[in-house]
Amino acid sequence: MKIGQLFLLVMVLVGSTSAMAADRGTRDEAKALAEKAAAYYRTVGATALTDFEKPEWRDRDLYVFAVKTDGTQVANGGNPALIGRNVIDMRDVDGKLTNREMLAVKETGWVEYKWRNPSTNSVEPKATYVVRVSDDTIVAVGAYNP
Repeated sequence: MKIGQLFLLVMVLVGSTSAMAADRGTRDEAKALAEKAAAYYRTVGATALTDFEKPEWRDRDLYVFAVKTDGTQVANGGNPALIGRNVIDMRDVDGKLTNREMLAVKETGWVEYKWRNPSTNSVEPKATYVVRVSDDTIVAVGAYNP
């Protein structure tokens, strides 16, 4: 009987872990969404920045954000309250200057840090794929718990 109970417990844990994973975007999905957002920005220009707040630019816990090289947040599908704020010196919980690292990306690249997940409201590891879309703008999408 105890082996049966243990097996059942393991199956429940595996099932709930799989369901939780399905609710989260992956690194590959974050990269694909960032590349899609970059292509869209290059096609329509600054109009894309307000469009990135629309639901079609979100996928579970993945969302598009954009930052100008002066540090001004110009789009954020996860926290629109940041739009218009200078975020260049924002730090993660370990003191890492995340936006400075992102703005240092010349073409494309990953930046890893810890950030509050708006879906769970807890601080989690995050890997963000950054695409430079112009001399003064980056777009990015990050995956939590990569």
